[in-house]
This record gives sequence, C-alpha cells and structure tokens, in this order.
Amino acid sequence: VDLGTNGQFGTPVDDTKLKKVALSMVNPPVGAACTPSCYGPINVTVKVGTVITWTNTTSQAHTVSALTGDDPTAPPKVDPLIFDSGNDPAKYVKTGGTFTYTVTMAAYNLNPDHRVYYYCRIHPAMLAELVITK
Repeated sequence: VDLGTNGQFGTPVDDTKLKKVALSMVNPPVGAACTPSCYGPINVTVKVGTVITWTNTTSQAHTVSALTGDDPTAPPKVDPLIFDSGNDPAKYVKTGGTFTYTVTMAAYNLNPDHRVYYYCRIHPAMLAELVITK
C-alpha cells in the first residue's frame, strides 16, 4: 500500500466559512497515477458540522474511508466511526455517485493535530487530508 508521506498535501483550502463543501474524485493527469491523490482538492480545512459531499467524476468506482491514526504512511486501518463509504462493491461510489459526511467532534478529536486522513480502499494510493476546526 502506497499512502505517500507526511507533508505531501500542501496548503489546505480554507472552507471554514462554508456549511456545505463539495469535493471530487477526479482522474489523474494523462500518464500519471493517483499519487498522492485523485481526490480534489486533497487538503481542505472545514469546521465541525460542515456537510462534505464527494462526487465521483471518474469512470472507476472509489471509496472514501477515514484512517485511524495520524500516520498516513502506516498500513491502512479504516476508522468506520469517523466515516467510511464501505468496502462492499454495492456501496462503492460509482461514476456520478456521491458520498456525504457531516464532520463530527469525533473527527476533530481523532488526532492531536485535528487532521483526518482518508483514502480509497480500491485504489490505496489515493490519499487526502481534512483539517478540522471548531
């Protein structure tokens, strides 16, 4: 599993003023792979209570699964108490499909730095980050 390294996400997009945030699953540039991500944008700051909706704009199915812990390079362990679109093919986010999650205090408290890393169970190199504020 290639989940990349800390610091690869760049400066987060500040969406703290929004109550609803739209994120996407996107195709990589021609000739590239989804490393570090085919989520767009890959780093977003949101507040507790924000409703996030991921939309799959690609031709492949994906998942949106929060990782336990604060090390995105560790072997992935999904934290279904934060969010997980599921590992059942019937629940995959297919082309044009969406997955919605409302940011909770549990997500804020998951890690000391208030970051939640998430990835695609089907394409484990897809990795992104949420920075949670109150």
